[in-house]
Amino acid sequence: MIPEQQLVQRIVDLIHSDQLERNPVLEEFAEQYAELCQDLVARLQRCAEYLDRGMRSEAVHEATSAPSVLELVEVVRFPELKKWGNIVTDLELAPFPQLPMDIVEKLRQECATEADLAPLLKEYRRCVYQGDQEGSIRALRTLREKDPGNPSWPENLRPLEEARLPHLLHAADAALAQGDLNRLRELHADMTHAQRCVPVPEDALERVRDALLARRRAETAALGADLCRRVRGALDEGEAGALAPLLEEWETLRGDEAFRPTGSMESVLAEARARHGEWVREREAADAFAGQVQELRHLLANRGATAAAIRSHFEGLTAAGMPLPAGLRDEVSGALARLAARRRRRTQLVVLAVCLLVAVAGCAAGFWVLQKRVQTRRRAQVQEMGLLLERREYDRLRTVIETLRNRDPALYASADVRHLAEQAEAALRRKAELDRQLQSVLVQLGRIREEGYGAEEEAIRRLLAEARQVASDEVADKSVDAWQAAWDEWRLRRRRQANAEAERITALIVKILEDRRARPFASLADEETALQRVEPLVREGETAISGAATEAVNAFHAAAVDVQGWRRDFEQRRGARRERLERLEALRQAVQRAPPDLAAYRESLQRLVEEFPEEPDGPACRRVLAQMEACIKAEALKAFQLLRLPPNREAERALRLLAAGEPMRGAVWEPDVRAAISYLDANARLRLRLPALVAGKSDMLLVHVLHYRAKGSDAWRPLYHPSPLMSRRETDENGEFTVYWGNVYYWETDDEAPHLVHTSKAFPNKLTTRDFDIRIESRPQDNVVAHGRFLYRFVTEAAEAAELDVHVLNGLQTLIEDREMAPVPRAWLVKRLVHLLDEHFPAAIPEAREMVQRVDTMQTEVPWMNARHPEVTAAAAAITEVLAGLAEIPPLVARVQAERAVLAASLSRLVHSVGCLRPGADGQPRPEVAGANPGRVWVLSETVPGVAASFRVAARRAGADGPWVVDPAVGRELFEGQVLFAPGDGRTEAALIEAAVPEGLRPQVHRPSSWPVNAWIER
Repeated sequence: MIPEQQLVQRIVDLIHSDQLERNPVLEEFAEQYAELCQDLVARLQRCAEYLDRGMRSEAVHEATSAPSVLELVEVVRFPELKKWGNIVTDLELAPFPQLPMDIVEKLRQECATEADLAPLLKEYRRCVYQGDQEGSIRALRTLREKDPGNPSWPENLRPLEEARLPHLLHAADAALAQGDLNRLRELHADMTHAQRCVPVPEDALERVRDALLARRRAETAALGADLCRRVRGALDEGEAGALAPLLEEWETLRGDEAFRPTGSMESVLAEARARHGEWVREREAADAFAGQVQELRHLLANRGATAAAIRSHFEGLTAAGMPLPAGLRDEVSGALARLAARRRRRTQLVVLAVCLLVAVAGCAAGFWVLQKRVQTRRRAQVQEMGLLLERREYDRLRTVIETLRNRDPALYASADVRHLAEQAEAALRRKAELDRQLQSVLVQLGRIREEGYGAEEEAIRRLLAEARQVASDEVADKSVDAWQAAWDEWRLRRRRQANAEAERITALIVKILEDRRARPFASLADEETALQRVEPLVREGETAISGAATEAVNAFHAAAVDVQGWRRDFEQRRGARRERLERLEALRQAVQRAPPDLAAYRESLQRLVEEFPEEPDGPACRRVLAQMEACIKAEALKAFQLLRLPPNREAERALRLLAAGEPMRGAVWEPDVRAAISYLDANARLRLRLPALVAGKSDMLLVHVLHYRAKGSDAWRPLYHPSPLMSRRETDENGEFTVYWGNVYYWETDDEAPHLVHTSKAFPNKLTTRDFDIRIESRPQDNVVAHGRFLYRFVTEAAEAAELDVHVLNGLQTLIEDREMAPVPRAWLVKRLVHLLDEHFPAAIPEAREMVQRVDTMQTEVPWMNARHPEVTAAAAAITEVLAGLAEIPPLVARVQAERAVLAASLSRLVHSVGCLRPGADGQPRPEVAGANPGRVWVLSETVPGVAASFRVAARRAGADGPWVVDPAVGRELFEGQVLFAPGDGRTEAALIEAAVPEGLRPQVHRPSSWPVNAWIER
């Protein structure tokens, strides 16, 4: 039993014991169970993360690692879990998290899938372990087929297929060349595999497919020809029914991609399809005719069928043009005859019944006609009385009704007549009331006419409408019409007057509007004056148009709308001008406040130029903007200092980052920064190059020397050897002595070139201290030739030297002054050092070019070991003369170091923007500086394409707080708004030159590009 099961079992025992009081044991169990659940939830979430990323194998591995997650889920979900949860809550024990069962179910499914794929995975791992690429691809394709939702299989399969694709294409080309169809089938199956991730080029696949189909095309062509022959035979013999299976066979063959039918085949099959279609249509027509015959027989057997239906079906069969079955025509004739006889008997019965009905109807019709005439006459009388009522002839209507009382009491007593009588009485009463109301309205209208129609039109119209409503007869209507006619005449006269006034005012307004369009105003003030003339006319016209015609009112309103639009446009333009002036003033203030912030200064100038291009200060702003990019880049080194050149590693890294940045491109600092970087690069290249010097000629450098002389002789002779000699101690009758042996360079005569021989050949009796005095140093390194020792020391010291050009110059000075070193090796070293200077520092040391030309005349390819050799003595004399004529080295070193110090100082001045030029009292540009007094200010030369910008000292302070004194030579180049710069190191240019350049060298030192042009050394 695992520990987790033991814990759960103890919890279950505790639950069943009913000892459920809070105690340390219960608290411990709760904490352990909560921790177990938390760990299990964490593992499940890790599994879920693996599954979300498509890493099922990792998720299954995590789940199945001991203890298994799925087993632990079953353990912690014990039957008493709900009761345990209640206990934890009630006793306030450590709570445990709920298990995410959705993850558990998903994990169970993925574990089952992984188990199903286990054999394939095992096979895939075996193939990977053995490096079997094809086996790995097969396994991955099977895995992808069985597990399509897992993205790992395509990811693993793609690189394998990409790596194998060239081999697959090569194998396809080889199989095509050999005509190996079996191999091509295998390759085609691989190329078109449903689980392939990397598609095969279409041209290669097409070549393989064509090769596979080539043999089958011949077979299918033969099958097609045979099929066409059988189709042609069936056509010729008229066996249309036999064409159906042949056509089905043709469609099957046509679906084969290897089959390519010829034109003749297509024509034969087209004819067969047409013939077969005709045969099918004939069969369908025959079947349809037989069905119609059967329907006709069913109709004949039906006693309820009509003669028309039988005759229609029979005529349809006859029209089909097909032969009728025997006896069918007789059956139809017999059926029609029986139906005719039955119809005659029915007709006779119908005629008898109709005669009886006609006699009865005649009697009834006579009585009905008499009644109808009486009703028609009464209806006409009622309608006539209704018309009298409608025409409001109430008196006449009353007379007619009284007449009916004696002539036709029945009609008089009818409801219609009584209703008309009641309506007539009511109408007479209503007419009397309306006449009274009309008289009252006419009195009001008469009073309005007497007062000159001064009432409101709406009130008059209301009274007229009321009069028409109460007018009860034609006389009353005429009275109202007469009053309205008089009022309309009065209104017409008034309208003519209003029209004339409205037209006059409209014409004046239109004239002003046309003048405005024809002659624009010179200023807003003139336009305001014109508006003040036209707007009173609009107000006057608004009063005058009351009563005018619609045309005149519309014309006036159109002109008034134009005036209102003019006023709105004027106010908008006046407001826009006011806002524009305010905006212009704000931008000018922003331009004034912006320096020395160049970004804000540039933005303010740009907005001023874009928004107000026509302003007088626009050209000056554009001139400043043209220089602004160079000015912004001029501040690139405002926080940079180069204490020395070459700098330390961190400063060099900062310098290189600065040089590679966009702000340095085209900046005034760029030439000097590039020069510093070029020097550092040359220094680095030379540092890598120097060790190669000691790997040069072995016979020149890796040579040791000792001096020997025969016993009793005074002349010492050098003996050179490529490696230290071997030695041993020996003893003879004269005592102990030392023997030396090894390869040595030896010569006998002064004109002999040294050659490498063994000491046994050069010294028949051996080189011993018994026969020779031998002078050899105790340390092996001291026995290396002088020029070798110099070169090794020179290269070693170069590793610590900061300025390698100075180190090389100092090495040249040492070689020139050396008297111990043999002339030829010394010249050989001088050559190499001078060439190094010319190759790596041609700009800093231009004298190196002339030195190269001189030292190249020295002959160093001579047998230098034999100092008395004629070639060596001649070369030594020439070498002495050449070395004596070389340029003096110490001044070169001083000048190089001075120029480098000035360059470092120029790049370290912390130059930054301090303000700009503003017009002074005399109108000339004067410096306006923000912040501390810089003492002097610089400007950049104007940007000219192809010409690098440069600094110039524009002005200096006359005293600590004195006025600015502008340099006359620079004054004509200054302009309003020009950006001013000042160094932040607090030192003057003269003080820097004094500290960095000795007085005697000042005429020779070149000015850095970023140094102010007019503040350099006077030559």
